[in-house]
Formats: sequence, C-alpha cells, structure tokens
Amino acid sequence: MSGEQEVIRRHLLDHAARYCPDGAGPARVALIRSRRRAAAALYWYRIERGAGSRVVVAKVPGAPADHPGDAATRPRLAEPPALATKYEREYRALSNVASHFDAALDPRFGAVPLLGRVDAARALIMGEVAGQPMTRLAYRLGRLHPRGPGSELRRAIGHAGAWLRAYHGLEPDQEQSRQSRRDEVIDLIHRYCDHLGGRLARRPWFHRLAGTLEDAAASVLPPRLPLGLAHGDFAMRNILVEPGGRVVVLDTTAMWRAPVYEDLAKFAVAMRTSRAQTYSHGLALSPARLRAAHGWLLTGYYGHASVPMEPIRLYVVLLLLDKWSFELALPPRGPRAAAAARRRLVDAWMAREVASSARALAAAVGARAPAETPSYAGGPDAR
Repeated sequence: MSGEQEVIRRHLLDHAARYCPDGAGPARVALIRSRRRAAAALYWYRIERGAGSRVVVAKVPGAPADHPGDAATRPRLAEPPALATKYEREYRALSNVASHFDAALDPRFGAVPLLGRVDAARALIMGEVAGQPMTRLAYRLGRLHPRGPGSELRRAIGHAGAWLRAYHGLEPDQEQSRQSRRDEVIDLIHRYCDHLGGRLARRPWFHRLAGTLEDAAASVLPPRLPLGLAHGDFAMRNILVEPGGRVVVLDTTAMWRAPVYEDLAKFAVAMRTSRAQTYSHGLALSPARLRAAHGWLLTGYYGHASVPMEPIRLYVVLLLLDKWSFELALPPRGPRAAAAARRRLVDAWMAREVASSARALAAAVGARAPAETPSYAGGPDAR
C-alpha cells in the first residue's frame, strides 16, 4: 500500500463512526480496489464496524497524462486547472452539484454522495453509487446485437440528456467563460488544423478542412454562443445507470461556462472514438444505432423544442480534432513496433471520422466540401 493510500486508510479508520454509522465497536478498513485514470487515482475502501459495513471511494485528482513534448503546445478547448487548486475546486464543485440534484427531488437524477475530504492526501471521499456504467449497456449498440438498444438504454440516455440540461443551468464557483464568441471558435478551429497538419504532415488537407469549418461556423453559429456550465467529459463512461433508469453523472468539475453544444457533441464523439470502435475500424458499433443514441440524448435535452443540429455537427468535428490532438499527445505504450501500429490505426480512423463528419456538415449548410479522406500511413513523427 502506498503512502497516499495509507494516509486515506488511517483517516477512514479514525473517522469510521462518521463514514459507517450502521455499526459499533472497533473498526476495520481495507483497500479493496484501485484504478488509475488519465487525471485521477481512485481507491475503494471497505469500512467495517461490528455488523455494519460500507464501501467508500477516495478520489485523488492528478495531472493530465499528456506527452511531455505536447503538454504545452497542443490546442485545447480549456486549459487544465493548476494541480495546486484542482483538489479544492473539485471538492466545491462536487458539493454544489450534489446539493442541487439532491434538492431537486427529480426521480430521473441521482448524485454522488460527498462524504468528506482528506487534506493530507488531497483526496475526496465519496459514497459508492449502486449503478452500472452506461458503457455496460452500450453493447446493445453493436451491429450484431439481435434486439438492438432496448428501452432501458434509451430511457437512461434520455435521462442523461435531461440531466445535462439541468446541469448547464448551474453557475460555476467562479465566473469563467470560454469560446463564448463565434470568432473564438473559428480561431480554435484554425489552431487545431495548423497543429494537426504539422504533426501529421498533411498541411494542405487540414488547410482545406479549416476553410470548410470556418465557412460552416460563419453560417450556423451566432456571434455570441449559448453558454452553460461545462461538464467537459460528458460520455457514457462517466454516467452511472441505477435501476429504473435514474442516472448519476461523474467527474463534474464545474469550472467553466462554455457553449452548450460542446457537451452534446462530446457524447457522440466519445461513442464514435471508443477503443472498440477505433480498433475495429467501425465494425463494433452500428452507425445507425449510434446516431439513434445521440438523438435520444438530444431529445432528452431539448424536449419538444427544435434541435440546433448544424451547430452540434460543427462541434462534433471540433471535438474530433481535439480528440485527435489528444491521442497524438499520449506517450507511446509497449514495444516500438506495436506503438507505431497503434498510432497508424488511430490516425486512420480519426482521419475517416473527421473527413466524413466535415463532408456531412458541409452538405447540410451549403459550405464547400473538404477534400477526400487522406490515406494515412503514419506521419514522419509517428511514435
């Protein structure tokens, strides 16, 4: 057990009566599971007091897992928070979000119980949620699943859309906004295309793509964009589904107000760029079922109002570019030949997704279409 894990265990032992009130007598605390994520460590502990038992989760926010060479140079939708302030800000955000959704008494929404904090380890102590990740239901989106998505997944995705609408209406603990104007979005498009064009040795293709996206943005985005409290990683992996379809959303850092289209597009992009879909080159999940799932989210979010599809389509392409630049920033894993093969596979899939999405957007808004998908065999800096 690491020093960090032991500090948390000692804290839970010293305060066992608060964390596990349904019991009496001497307490026992054991680490039962751990997981490292891109920017956090998660530890599951079981607390026992006599006949009482409870599992709690400790989250230790950490630094993002960028490749050192790209951490300061690649474009981003938002700059990551300083590690020195991330813990405190996540604690306040989780507390505010839990208070809001607990008070709302909406049977469609749950909240992660915030139980305490361990300042010595910069850890948040949360209650375990009795739900399954939405990703476990996503197998029903597979091409070969005989019955298709089913009502359980459809209801849960609709509830997630309604949750996001309510969440977007909250206020951040500090008033900060990003990409609130159309010209800021256009500037970000050019920065992504310049960065990727140079990294992948495809400058002419990305230059044409930037022109397509700029034309589309000028056509479909208002001068000032509708903003909401941004989740930033609104994807199935961060949504738990409880019995009856109630949803609990994780990783609500609640730091920025950003265009509402971003989180709505992120849900679709995360499905389309999942490992299963990327490594199978689109064979794992049915494109028609993916579109249907995104549609259920949008219906849950907008209800009976019309859905602004063109701005969301534009943001799908923007987030695909963000995902691509993130993949390039990851350090290589495994033997060099295997890492290079993975790099080629990911780049080929991302090129296909970006090109097809940009062409669909151009057709929908009457913009000039980008060039055909470039054949990608790994740029000169492929790792």
